[in-house]
Amino acid sequence: MKQFVGQNTMRRVNCANMLELIRSCGPLTRRQIEAATGLSWGGVTNVVNRLIGAGYIMERKSDSSGASGRTPSVLELNGEDHFALGVDVNDTGLSACVVNLKGDVLTECAAPADFSAPDALLRCLQNFIRQTLEKYSDKHILSIGISMQGEVDGRNGLSVRLPQCPGWQNVPLKALIEETFGLETIIAHDPDCMLNSYLSRSEDENVVLLRLDRSVGMAAALRGKILYGSGLWEAAHMIVDPAGPLCRCGSRGCLEAYVRACGVGKNISLEALETLAGPLSSAVLTLIRLFRPQTMVLCGELMKYQENFWKPFADAVEKTGVDICTVADARSAMEGAALLAVKQAIRQIEISNTSKTNEEAFS
Repeated sequence: MKQFVGQNTMRRVNCANMLELIRSCGPLTRRQIEAATGLSWGGVTNVVNRLIGAGYIMERKSDSSGASGRTPSVLELNGEDHFALGVDVNDTGLSACVVNLKGDVLTECAAPADFSAPDALLRCLQNFIRQTLEKYSDKHILSIGISMQGEVDGRNGLSVRLPQCPGWQNVPLKALIEETFGLETIIAHDPDCMLNSYLSRSEDENVVLLRLDRSVGMAAALRGKILYGSGLWEAAHMIVDPAGPLCRCGSRGCLEAYVRACGVGKNISLEALETLAGPLSSAVLTLIRLFRPQTMVLCGELMKYQENFWKPFADAVEKTGVDICTVADARSAMEGAALLAVKQAIRQIEISNTSKTNEEAFS
């Protein structure tokens, strides 16, 4: 039996597609939108008017004159309404930011977290989200993105494993947050969020990211798309020396064994940092051969001490021709989570509901 798409569904899809087009390519004129979408002039006008009426986009005069001498109008995102919240759950604490549809960060905040038990951590997280949302109770908060450490099954909204929190197993975090606040929620692995933040500022399409701190996290993007999957990219347990030190996984010579030996904060080991260059360069060279990235991004707590291993590491990977860059990740995980939430909100756009704010989440 043939399946038919109703007018409401088609209208929602057209609104979502046009909003994403303006977000990624704007500002655009109506003629440019007509050419890009294949919609008729009347169809473009109908969708544009709905998006303007709902406060998602705004129209202004362009900075350049048209062919006839008239100054054409362009459509761009409205940065004054419709926001997303990004939260990073890290063993150093909780952090959050609110971004508009343009990706501009409007506010940031932080709070301590209790990792002693799942109930304690969930309580901290929910209270933190509530307090942050209350500051924007008169605005349209569309969605929430949460960056998690450990193992994440984003497709099913599960925080599968969080080693820092005893007893944390297969927590349906997406469902719990959505039930509490009534907002569309997306759960993602923190390296994926960091990479998403990087991609938002870069024209690179093929990128591999390594996060180095207490362990090793990895994310990869090919042709501008992040490759998602629970348990993928276990770079932490890439064996760089079969005769190397024993890793907590039971194998010898894993990259993580060398990274964990470096410690963090007050427990940092300069001796271990000095020996990290060899194992790290072996891992990076392997990843470069596998993925052929334009750029290799290194981030994480250990990059604060890169002067202790950077020169021999850089010398070892220099001939690959791949750009090796470092990023400060103090805000990249929460920002990346917020940007993922923006994309999710656009996909799920419902124009008829835009008159509501998130005040009902606190009733």
